[in-house]
Amino acid sequence: MSHTSNCLDHIIGLSRTTCSCFDDGKPYDEITSTSGRYLDETEGINLNITNAADDCEQGNVWDMLARARENAILYFKSDLMARLVSLYKQRRKPYSGIIGQSDFKNTLTPNTTYAGVQIQMANIIGGVMNIRRIGLIFDSVATFPIYIYDNLTETYIRSYSVTTVANSLTWFELPATLTLDMNNTGSESPRYWIIYPTGVYKPKDNRASCGCGGTHYRYYWNTESPRFTTYEKYRWSEFIMLTGTTGNDESLAGRLAWSTNQYLQGIILDASFTCKVQDLICVDEIDFTTNEIAATMAGAIQYRAASILIDNILAATNINRYTMTDRERLMGKKNYYMKEYLDRLEWIAQNININANDCLACDDFNDILKVAILS
Repeated sequence: MSHTSNCLDHIIGLSRTTCSCFDDGKPYDEITSTSGRYLDETEGINLNITNAADDCEQGNVWDMLARARENAILYFKSDLMARLVSLYKQRRKPYSGIIGQSDFKNTLTPNTTYAGVQIQMANIIGGVMNIRRIGLIFDSVATFPIYIYDNLTETYIRSYSVTTVANSLTWFELPATLTLDMNNTGSESPRYWIIYPTGVYKPKDNRASCGCGGTHYRYYWNTESPRFTTYEKYRWSEFIMLTGTTGNDESLAGRLAWSTNQYLQGIILDASFTCKVQDLICVDEIDFTTNEIAATMAGAIQYRAASILIDNILAATNINRYTMTDRERLMGKKNYYMKEYLDRLEWIAQNININANDCLACDDFNDILKVAILS
């Protein structure tokens, strides 16, 4: 599964002021700063200016600081990714669509305890498979659980309760997109099982492809000699191998020995393959002492947060001396902050070590990055 920790959450702190005037609503982690930088210490910014914009809509001074930092991090990640995509070529063309066929001819009768599909990833560093919906093709109306397993743990990592209709495709919308890592930091390709307990309800014999010739995908599953080839209609096969599977023992050793076949046991997937922006930025604790990119990244986020803060101050509904008499100076500061942000963003994009990720490629690169970022 994709990790959810964010190394940027406290890359800059909100404030380290000890003034009791601002104690009301102060968060417990306002002084936490992994880089040693603080938003209210940006030149031209202080707590008095921010506090002057305190109103019902903007919130108190700490709400404004925290929201500015949060949005600055979001902008930084999206802006950096957009710039990287413009600078470097993508190793694989992104894919989003349906995986598996909804057509069927017959009803299957699994004689095992479980049935479903197995997925083996192409082991792409930084890559993820995002499953939005699970399609179900069964012979009757039924409600039963679906379990998601991986090849790292004994127990399932997700479970869903689904309901089928008779003899036609029905979609189960996942409550949140299921993100599956395509690399688990080891040499072995990640593998996943999407399975259900068998019962009186029977799956249809849908397959991964139409099985026809030409440029169409033909069923292939070989974990000893994996193959990930792009086909015109089934480009998902560049990212994964897919097979139907049945078995009795749901333990990890048991699942690895389950039988496989070309029928997907009534399951198809609506999914996409993307890269994790988070892993393009950092995967471990950042060393701001020796890492130029880490320090530049902290400065970029600080300046972007400061520009957002100025916008919020100018948009405040209450009238104060800053919004009434100092607007021109504030706008000048905002423009300065944005220039500093964009300059740092460009430097990072030009110097980041994309070779540590399988998603982007270039003809050559300078391996200037030694720790934390893309390590």
